[in-house]
Amino acid sequence: MILSFLSNLFFSSTLAQVISSVLQAKTRLSLFGEYSYSIPSFSSQLASEKTYDILNYALFILIAGVLLWFNLKFRKKPNIWLDTGYFIISFFFYLQVHFLGYSSLTIVIGFLAFQVLFWVLNSFSPNQSRTYTTRVFLNSIFLSVSTLLIVRQFNYSLILPFSALVIVPLIYYYSHDKISRLLAHPFHILLIANLFFPSSLDKLLVITLTVLIASWLTRNINILRTETLSKHVYPLAAIFLIAFNPMYYLGTIDSVEEGFWLGWLNRIIHGEILYRDVWVYHPPLLIWLLGLFSKVVGASVANVRLYFHLLQILGFWVFYLVICNLTPSKILRALVTGLIIAFSFTLVKNNVEIRMASGLLAILGLYLYWQENKLSWLIITGAALGISIFTSVEVGLSAFASILISLVLSSRVQNLFKTVSRLGLGILMVATPIIIFLGYTKSLTPFVNQITYYSHGFSSGYFNLPIDKTETLPLFKWGSAVEFFTSSVWLWDLTRIILISGAVFAFYKTYTRQGTNEDKLAFAISLFGIIIFRAALGRSDWYHLLFPLWAATLILGYLAGGMWGQRPWGQVVTVLAFVLFFSKDLINLNFMTQQFYKWQSYGIFPGTYSTYTSPRLDTIVSSEVDTSDFNDLIEFVDRQDPQRPLFSFPWMPELYFITRRGNPTKNDTPYAFYSPDYQTMTVAQLRATSNVLIVYNPEMKFSNMSPDSIAILKKYITDNFYPLSRFGSYIVMEQRQKI
Repeated sequence: MILSFLSNLFFSSTLAQVISSVLQAKTRLSLFGEYSYSIPSFSSQLASEKTYDILNYALFILIAGVLLWFNLKFRKKPNIWLDTGYFIISFFFYLQVHFLGYSSLTIVIGFLAFQVLFWVLNSFSPNQSRTYTTRVFLNSIFLSVSTLLIVRQFNYSLILPFSALVIVPLIYYYSHDKISRLLAHPFHILLIANLFFPSSLDKLLVITLTVLIASWLTRNINILRTETLSKHVYPLAAIFLIAFNPMYYLGTIDSVEEGFWLGWLNRIIHGEILYRDVWVYHPPLLIWLLGLFSKVVGASVANVRLYFHLLQILGFWVFYLVICNLTPSKILRALVTGLIIAFSFTLVKNNVEIRMASGLLAILGLYLYWQENKLSWLIITGAALGISIFTSVEVGLSAFASILISLVLSSRVQNLFKTVSRLGLGILMVATPIIIFLGYTKSLTPFVNQITYYSHGFSSGYFNLPIDKTETLPLFKWGSAVEFFTSSVWLWDLTRIILISGAVFAFYKTYTRQGTNEDKLAFAISLFGIIIFRAALGRSDWYHLLFPLWAATLILGYLAGGMWGQRPWGQVVTVLAFVLFFSKDLINLNFMTQQFYKWQSYGIFPGTYSTYTSPRLDTIVSSEVDTSDFNDLIEFVDRQDPQRPLFSFPWMPELYFITRRGNPTKNDTPYAFYSPDYQTMTVAQLRATSNVLIVYNPEMKFSNMSPDSIAILKKYITDNFYPLSRFGSYIVMEQRQKI
């Protein structure tokens, strides 16, 4: 079954790539409008690449769904030999379009031909008789090699030549009972002569036909401890031991990923209101909770990192609770949880784990409703959805869509209104007090404007990156494939393959075979991962891939458990599969290095290290990092009048927190609020404030954006401010005197 699944998914990926390339080339299709081209650093090339990525993904989902459903619905009893052959051919198709030039028409026709052949062979039921001998098998190999040499005369592709090595043995296998004497005929050995004429089509055809005819004519010649503790408490404690990093305070500030949190936290500490007094592009729950956490434990960079690190571990706990309900296998639970933690150890300073976990927690609430059939669980599910939406908009909306679809499919028509209304009630229980507070503080309208502005910009190309693609070559090189399958690039395809497999498999079991609640849960998570994949199709980097990748990892555990169950050999195969596909340097170097290092030092940094002079910047960095320029900058700013406002450009929001200074504008993150309107408003706010100190870093880039990307704001600063002092790449500027 799993080979048939993978075969269809490889074919789906191939066809999606071919069709999307043709559509884009023929129609010059673009999914981005005029607004996209107003975004700094956006280009027609990026629009073309992202259109292809989105179109390719949509077609993959469509084609894979159709193929998988068809095979599950209409196939006869699976045959390991046919499935293996079908898988090998689909894999050759996949390699062809990724690594070699190809004809789109040839790919489509070839797929249809092989699909028809697959259906025809599937309709046969060969008997395992004694007539299928080693000699029959070897004869099929001799003929397949000859066929390969003939087909190779027409192209240098992978599909047709190497498919002969699969198709001919399969035909021999399925036909051996009917024409056993021909297929076992020793004259097949003469086909080896073809090896001496690999470039002569005429000779190859003559020799092959002569041998086969002679074999046919002479075919009749006979010479020739408590359960609760062991199930929950101990695993959660073990996760904490593995995931907790006592050196969470180590490392330089990542201005892009943690700087904006520090800037917004500084606003809260000074009594300012988010969205009203500062432009914010994230929903409020995480930053509100960060403000509360800082009041309790103190405001410092190390404590901010501790806050997000604890949320990270909380996210791991949620992942574990989900996988516990997807598979009873303790081995699979451990593998999936360990893999999720290993993936995450490539990032330490972000909040991706808790964001993703908030959506999964809502889906888990839906599962508990199915388990206990109590409407109160739907209210709890809705409340969890509300929390998720105000934690991460894209995660919350993706979870909402997957829950709503799953709920509609699983509910009776007469109960649909009751179930959906309970879900909505739960959402309102969380959303209402937040909306009231935003309205009371006059920040509701700014909240809606800023969140929708950023979401619209992101979906329109802001900070978008294309998915990495392979380089096509005149001849296939195995090294290119190895490099591809051992890199994170492969994970893009693998993620969507697993998600669509889980969705189709779980849907089929649930709605055609009276599947379990676990199958319903798997379908909801798969659907959630498929939808959240859209976010990864925008900025296609490792950080955004993690969103659907974690969902896919959970579904991989479900699929492995469903296909192999508790059988020992299945567990061994599963472990080997996990090691084969996921033991990458990208993951395990960071993860294993930190584990060994942690248990040797456990929070005590050995040797020498560099520090910062600011009390709030209570972190350390490796001795190789030069902190002198940054320290000198902070000391210089601290010597200025405490009431003197500071503005950092183009993106250093952490400076406001470290120096405890106010920003005379509402714009802590100029790269995010890049539009001409926002730039003009920022300029007006700067012009209305006197004695502003500017910290300008011309080398500070954000992805493909530079200070030139926000030209209006840059021009005002360079025209009206002059350099006062310089510390490395940091230029401190003050306002020119008006004449």
